[in-house]
Amino acid sequence: MPVATETGEFRLSQLAPGAYLLQAYDQRPPVYNRYNDRSAQLQFVPTYYPAAATEQAALPIEAGLGTDLRGLEIRLVKTLRPALFRVTGSITGLPPGTEAMVRFSGSSGTADARAPAYTFDTHVPAGEH
Repeated sequence: MPVATETGEFRLSQLAPGAYLLQAYDQRPPVYNRYNDRSAQLQFVPTYYPAAATEQAALPIEAGLGTDLRGLEIRLVKTLRPALFRVTGSITGLPPGTEAMVRFSGSSGTADARAPAYTFDTHVPAGEH
């Protein structure tokens, strides 16, 4: 998978002739720390050529044998990222030295709870977990 340069240019080679969907996305993970505002914020989502948030709305690009396509531009789409909420706590009743992890089902939120205190501190979106 090609990665764009700092100027946004990318190159695909050795493609078989045919129709292709072109997708771009921001590879930078969101930065969270204890000082960030965790309220709902706009974030870039994976976007298909020319500026479609879904595969169904994308326009295919036709590549022929030896074709050099230039000037394709994808305008990344922003959507509202849900607010995150801080969840802290501790696990009790574990034998000393046991490793534990807290996982919130329905979410990608996980947190390690390490000995000796087995405390955890993480952020998850609103909802049932």
